[in-house]
Amino acid sequence: MERMHKEAKETVCREDTSTDGSSADDNDPWDMLYHPFDPPDDRIEKRDIALGIHIASSIIVPDRTPESINHAFHGSSDRLDPILGKDSVRRFLHFLRGNWIGTRWGSLITPEALNMMIMNDAVRCVKVVLEGQAPELHGCRGGPNCMNSSGSFPLHRAAEMFNVDMI
Repeated sequence: MERMHKEAKETVCREDTSTDGSSADDNDPWDMLYHPFDPPDDRIEKRDIALGIHIASSIIVPDRTPESINHAFHGSSDRLDPILGKDSVRRFLHFLRGNWIGTRWGSLITPEALNMMIMNDAVRCVKVVLEGQAPELHGCRGGPNCMNSSGSFPLHRAAEMFNVDMI
């Protein structure tokens, strides 16, 4: 056995024997030149974030939120009302963690939810939603120019209430 092992070591060629001039190291499958593709969930999340940024910065966007989402929001709005009354960002983000249904449609905070924040004069919560930078939002943003189901805009509602901080 020992003799066979020594012969095998002697027959191993340490030189580059490729005919095209490329080294064997270039074809190492464990040293990839290109990174593997992002998992589909990451690509979908990146697309949703980009779409949310685009919609939130568009001039006028009609409400495309399904009625079932609006009904779900109105079902949970009684728990959200005291949080917005105190304008507590920490409690608001904690509420969103367990109540995405009704407050979010795709990558946008629903216009109904944003409207409720404005009606409660929750300036700090609105600022967090409009910026969309909090990690708890997962890239969701609020669009001030997104029309709600009654045909009004959150930005116009803030102007009607004449809240300078909100505008």
